[in-house]
Amino acid sequence: MGASFLFLFLLPLPLIDEIVASGRFENLCKENEFIFFDKKNAVGKTVYLDSVANHSTETKIAFIPIRLQTFRYVDVKTGGVIISYNILHADGGLLVRVFGVSSHGPITFKSFCEPKNAPYSIETFKKLGIYYIEPPVN
Repeated sequence: MGASFLFLFLLPLPLIDEIVASGRFENLCKENEFIFFDKKNAVGKTVYLDSVANHSTETKIAFIPIRLQTFRYVDVKTGGVIISYNILHADGGLLVRVFGVSSHGPITFKSFCEPKNAPYSIETFKKLGIYYIEPPVN
């Protein structure tokens, strides 16, 4: 009985960073579940995705790398933000990264979250009365 208790006690230790980070990642997802949408000025506008790479930040929760990526869709004429939202990506914990157990993030929780109904295609923008184009080349 002592050995089985010890085994059950030690079993989650390699995943403890993911277990700790799971709830905190879920809270971050809830904090970022909104979409900024300038309804008053949006209809009929033409927008493009502002440079995503310039709007990424990284942090760590219990040794789990977390990347927050901001998607900003701006008016082609004014540069004003029409729609903006964040998505979050989590990498795996130490076990996953050291031993390559999974290439898709944590084992114990979903590694990605975004706001529900976030626009991402020409069709989804069209439903909002907005025209989406590819970003202009500078």
